[in-house]
Amino acid sequence: MDIVYIFKALTDENRIRILNLLRSGELCGCDIESVLGVKQSNASRHLNRLKIAGIIVSTKKLHWVYYRFNSSIFQKFPFHSIIINDEIGKVSVCKEDLELLKKIKAVVYLAIEDRSSVIITNRRCLFWKTPLYQNYLF
Repeated sequence: MDIVYIFKALTDENRIRILNLLRSGELCGCDIESVLGVKQSNASRHLNRLKIAGIIVSTKKLHWVYYRFNSSIFQKFPFHSIIINDEIGKVSVCKEDLELLKKIKAVVYLAIEDRSSVIITNRRCLFWKTPLYQNYLF
């Protein structure tokens, strides 16, 4: 984690918007794409730049990649916390993004025949919930 990479990563509006979205917690790449209104390749490029800078980390779960803040960045560079928590929220497009994220994260519950299974859909992500396979992601 070099401070130069961190400052370079913070120079793009889409990357600032991504950091704003991640303030709410870990997110799937498909949610980030949906909120930003960009294609997967464009979102991946921005997310990769943030990963190279050490600002975020990712976890792959089957077909989806989930992103979150790298917690050590806040310890090594305390100014980062000030930027993320105090300044980004003041940007009007970031406020709009958070509202859109709430709508996208809204889930639709569909009862299956025996009502012991529930499908939860979140746009492109599909979850199958049963007592045996709780939160199993397909």
